[in-house]
Amino acid sequence: MTLIGSPNRTAYAKYDWDTQHPQVVHVHVYLDKGVSEAHARKLMAQWTDQEARLYGLDLQPTGFEPMPRNFGLFHNTMLDQVDAVPLKGDDDRVFYFVNQRPQDYIYSYIGIFPLGIIPPEVVGEVDDPTMTHGWAWSHIESLPSMLLAPPTYATWHEFYHLIGSCPHGHDMGAPNGCYDHLHTLRTTHTTDGFYASMSADGNHLYHSRAEVNARLNGCHDPLVAFSTTHESYNGSVVPLPPVPDQQQALNSGAVSATHQ
Repeated sequence: MTLIGSPNRTAYAKYDWDTQHPQVVHVHVYLDKGVSEAHARKLMAQWTDQEARLYGLDLQPTGFEPMPRNFGLFHNTMLDQVDAVPLKGDDDRVFYFVNQRPQDYIYSYIGIFPLGIIPPEVVGEVDDPTMTHGWAWSHIESLPSMLLAPPTYATWHEFYHLIGSCPHGHDMGAPNGCYDHLHTLRTTHTTDGFYASMSADGNHLYHSRAEVNARLNGCHDPLVAFSTTHESYNGSVVPLPPVPDQQQALNSGAVSATHQ
């Protein structure tokens, strides 16, 4: 499993999150066939109702539009499809909830019964160049995915990449870690009201929608060289805990691993 990191109360308190004056972040949501707006809102609820407020943000969906999934089995085809959607109007981010097809179930189970192994599977991903576009499964019925990364958990995890440009790590308060990136985006001045974003390597900060659209124009995610922000497992069946309550962890000072 990949990790965002553990909550760090001491590091969190060093930043001025200005929670009394939250910055609005607009997310445009696209829905595959069979995915309802109500279900998408439920998957996003941890972020819209709680997580965003911890960092002085107000996460607001700007719309829910149908977008049938293109032909393709692997994770890169889903990311390529959502990357092709430009940021429009007030949109700061784009997220796509994808439904599973029969071939996805076949892939998930193909190694279990004849070989006794669990094949690697990606259950969500955010683009590396801008960290503004992402996807996650809306429903998961294969046993490996249900045990390891159910949709609510995968969505929560991917939104740390999408909203915070958070890298992988073991401590959210580490230098150049999740809190650093979230605070940088929260305090970056942009010219058109855009909520800033950062590349996965932390080397480029985007100040406008036009910059993001230009960078993602014609961008293609490779199949084998997995994105550094994808959520996957490699066959180790360890059931995940419920979505962590970050507020409770920060209040108590508890340290609990948070998976991507």
